[in-house]
This record gives sequence, C-alpha cells and structure tokens, in this order.
Amino acid sequence: MSNTVALANEQTCFCVLETTKGTAVFPSAAAQLVVGAGVIDINQQPTFSNSEEIVDSLDVIDRFQDQIGAGTFNIPAYIRPSGAAGTAPMAGVLFKSLMGLETVVGSTSVTYGQATTKPSFTLWVKKSHTVFFGTGACVDKGSLNMTNKGGAMITFSGGFMQMGWAGTDEVDGIVSGSTSVTVQDGKKFTAGAFVKIGSDDNTGAGYRIASVSGNVLTMDDSISCADEAVIAGWIPDSYSVVGAPLESKETGITIDGAAARLKSLNLDISSPAVYQVDEITTSQYAEDYVEDTRAITGSIDLLFRQDDLSLFYDGLNDVSKAIIATVGSAGGSICKITFPYAELEVPTVTSNKPTVDLNATLTALGSSGEDSATIAFT
Repeated sequence: MSNTVALANEQTCFCVLETTKGTAVFPSAAAQLVVGAGVIDINQQPTFSNSEEIVDSLDVIDRFQDQIGAGTFNIPAYIRPSGAAGTAPMAGVLFKSLMGLETVVGSTSVTYGQATTKPSFTLWVKKSHTVFFGTGACVDKGSLNMTNKGGAMITFSGGFMQMGWAGTDEVDGIVSGSTSVTVQDGKKFTAGAFVKIGSDDNTGAGYRIASVSGNVLTMDDSISCADEAVIAGWIPDSYSVVGAPLESKETGITIDGAAARLKSLNLDISSPAVYQVDEITTSQYAEDYVEDTRAITGSIDLLFRQDDLSLFYDGLNDVSKAIIATVGSAGGSICKITFPYAELEVPTVTSNKPTVDLNATLTALGSSGEDSATIAFT
C-alpha cells in the first residue's frame, strides 16, 4: 500500500449531540454536517513528567506519561441559515453547545439562548486518509468579524475529552463472517472509530471498532472480506450541506433602536466549559466539564459623524443599550444576534485621512441572568 500524503481539501466534519457526556454518537443526518470555511483543527497533546531518580548520568533516563488533558478544536464556518424558517441552520449543534439552549418555533424561528449548563457533542473530522473523533466536546467561544467583504463567518473553538482515529490500512488474511479482523498496522486504529472495508460501509452504518489489541481489531459486527482488502476510517459521504452562506455585507446593526452605519463589527461570545483535568480517572482522560462565567465582548468601527458624539456621554456614564446585529434579509435566511444590555466604552478617536474614525469596545451584560445574548434564525 502506498504511503499517501494527506490533502488539505479532503476535509469533512460532523458535529453530533451526545446523550451522555463523553459517549460517542455517530453521524446520522445532514444537519450534523459542518463545512469548514478554512482548516478545521482537532488536537490532543499528552504531557510527560521526567523521572526524579538520581542516576550517574546527565541524561534523563525515564519519564512518565501524565493523565491526558483536554483536547482542542477550531472550526471556522460561514453562517448558513437553512432557508426555511423554523429549521436549524448548519452548525446548529455548535450554536447550541455555545449558548446552551435551542428553541424551535415551527415555520417561524430557531433561537439559541443561554443556560447554566451546555450540551456536549462528538466531533468527527476526516482529514484525507484518516478520520479523527473527539468525544465530550463543548464550544468555549464563538467569534465573528463582520465587514463589507466576503462571507459572514463564525469561528467556533473549544475542548473535548478524548480523541480517537481510524486511518487507512490493509486486512491481513481472509475474513469470513468474523468480528476479528487482523490488519497490517493496528496503531492506525482506536476503539470507537468506524471503518469501511473496500466499498462495504455496512449499508451506511459503518463498522465500529470495539477494541484494538496489537494488529487485531475486534468489531461490533461480523465482517467478510478478501486478503489485502483496504480498511479505512469512515464517516458518511452522502449528505448535502444545509442552506446557503450569508454575505458579510448584508450585516445591519441597531444601537438602542437606531440604525448605525459601521465599517466593521467584531464579537467574541465566550462561555467556557472547564474540563476537570485534575481528577484521577481510570480512563486517563477528563470525564467531565463544568460551565464558567461568560465574557461577551466586541468592538465597533465607524466613521465619526456629528451625531455619534453621544457615544462619549453614554460610555462615560455607563449607559446600557440594546445592540442588535442582523445578517441577511430573506425569510428563512436571517441571523439576528441580540445583546439586550450592552455597554459601550468611551470611543477612541483615530484620524484615518481623509476621515476620522471611532472605535468603541462593548461588553454584553445580563439583567436577571442567562439573558445577555441570543442568536436567532428566522
């Protein structure tokens, strides 16, 4: 078998809600497909501690693997409403994991509101010849940057509990109605991954690896295949992406009900999920996370018009205002981000010849709690 180089454009991603934190769920619907507007990263790096035994050498003779910390992911994606009001957008699972709640009103809207707990999901990412997956994933932050160019993009980032993978290899020996499959290199596979063998994807369900011992894979289902059949990591490849991406230039904003004309809008919706990496677990991975205090911030850039001087008074006097950013205008393809109690700082003034610009940072506060932000699709 050739030692193929992975190609960056051969990338597929699914995000699937979990019922139990850390228990993987396999993709089963088009709505779980997320098209990356750029490279999707999934990584988990173990750490090691050097041995403290004193030996007659300047070399480090031994080291110990520490319990493995949380993994990280980064998913840039265009905002893609479904096109049908009341149907979730692409990346609906990520919006729900970021915010906490998803409320669907049939034929009308899908709104992502805040809660004190946030759901986990399983992240599946195909990188050319290998499928990686991360269990117990949760979105920490959603970052947006709106200008008058390109697509309206949001970048989701966060952590997960445990990473696994399934690469591409060959079966070693004929398999006839058995759950035991010997491969050339068992290191290319981990338990919990799904594979196909040749063109056989188990009628669209894939074959799940229950365990790996050396070069022997024990499967959940019986398999029959020829010697040297190609066995490869698999996720569904027949689903169509939901909706169409919105254009960034379609962004409108109101401040305290009045339309504002901006040069750019940057938003960071941070809602941390803190993985409990200090607990000793039999799995050697974090097995839980807890939600921490939100930090929702941003900045607006605009030309300094004479009526904008009120921003200085409001910033000086800590005045709270509703800020609403709306992207898109056609029914079923509108995304509205609302901060009901946002506070703008006193703007900074910058000469940008031939004009003068203002830049003001904002902080979104809550009133009674869990009401500092919503993201609605209508």
